[in-house]
Amino acid sequence: MYFEHDALQNAETISGAATKQFVNGEINYLEWVMLTHQTIAIRSQYLDAQKSYYETIIQLNYLLHQ
Repeated sequence: MYFEHDALQNAETISGAATKQFVNGEINYLEWVMLTHQTIAIRSQYLDAQKSYYETIIQLNYLLHQ
């Protein structure tokens, strides 16, 4: 729930703000890349958490249906 309600929304906010600031010349390319990297890391962590969740479900189903 944390990722879906907080982290992914924050990543989207960071991404949008970073792009807007870069386009307006408020931050340089390196700062934009660092912020973009943060958003990619958050999204990657979300996907890893989802993968782990579904792998656990698969394992439970396997054990329950032996």
